[in-house]
Amino acid sequence: MSKTYLKGLDGLRGIAAIMVIFGHVELLKESFGLANIYDGGGPFFLYLGTHAVTFFFVLSGFLITYLLIKEKEKENNISIKNFYLKRIFRIWPVYYLLFLCGFFILPMISHSNLLLPALVPKEDYLNSFFFNFILLPNFSKVSNPIAFQSWSIGVEEQFYIFWPLLLSRIKSLKNLAIVMIIIIIGVYVLRASIYLNELSIVNWPFLKSINLFFGESRFDNMAIGGLLAIFYYKRPNYQLKLLPKLLIFSAVLLFLIKTWSIGFGLDNVLAALTFAGLIYIVINFRNPILLENPILKYLGKISYGLYMYHVIGIILSLNLILKLNPTYNGSELNKNILLYFLSIVITIVISAISYFLMEERILRFKNKLH
Repeated sequence: MSKTYLKGLDGLRGIAAIMVIFGHVELLKESFGLANIYDGGGPFFLYLGTHAVTFFFVLSGFLITYLLIKEKEKENNISIKNFYLKRIFRIWPVYYLLFLCGFFILPMISHSNLLLPALVPKEDYLNSFFFNFILLPNFSKVSNPIAFQSWSIGVEEQFYIFWPLLLSRIKSLKNLAIVMIIIIIGVYVLRASIYLNELSIVNWPFLKSINLFFGESRFDNMAIGGLLAIFYYKRPNYQLKLLPKLLIFSAVLLFLIKTWSIGFGLDNVLAALTFAGLIYIVINFRNPILLENPILKYLGKISYGLYMYHVIGIILSLNLILKLNPTYNGSELNKNILLYFLSIVITIVISAISYFLMEERILRFKNKLH
């Protein structure tokens, strides 16, 4: 796949990664028995992580589909081998580093005086180890203790097993768009059938098995990103009118301020469509100065690390605050502000070190593939 730079997307990645950190600080406080905003309902930023993950799925589907379409146009072919190798070089090093930390290093330091997440229970260890090891973390009974967010990485990798095969075999973009719409509707129907099954007298185990996969698959989110890629490829210079832009911005703010649970996951589909609209506005904006500033661009550059390492960053920040103030119970405003600040800073530092020492070097090798 040839490299294509679309202005503003790195900045959006950086913002979304910070949103995930904000969304998980209180979640980890809750897991450690500290006072947290979940107990009282919480303000809007509690839900930023959920929406940021949806955004990442849409963005990933858009970029991968667009690059594959461009490659097919240029080479009259898609190199499946190179696609898989590039995904391996980009995703696996950090994923398996955290896998080793969660399943081997964490148990070795679990008896220290540090505040640490609970280990995987012995009765679930083999199941969790196996499914996390084979990149099926969304099938695991218990998540990686220091990378519970890695379920989404597994979902993406599963999606990309068949995605390039699909794009290489479908000749017409029109037919490809039809397939994507079928995926979106199909995943929604499968999710709805699970909920309806739970409400019915007959409880079919087969539907429960489907839910294990499609309940969190987000294939529909990535297919929505793929539809955007087709539209952008066909009409790269199309400009939305002012009213549609205002409606999209209003919908984005609405989703960020409040969360709903409607129509068997219809809220998630609507959020994904809204974020697709936001992406389209940004890539068609002639000079997105705010999103192209060096800080946001760098955060976007290391956003994979920010997403994967932030649980460690939050845990280290909690331990540091407790070291400085052993009476901290999670409720003091000034300490919470410090917690959020430290969580972001420490996560950025870890991600930057990881990118410089490991990821960037591997990416250089990846980029030599043709």
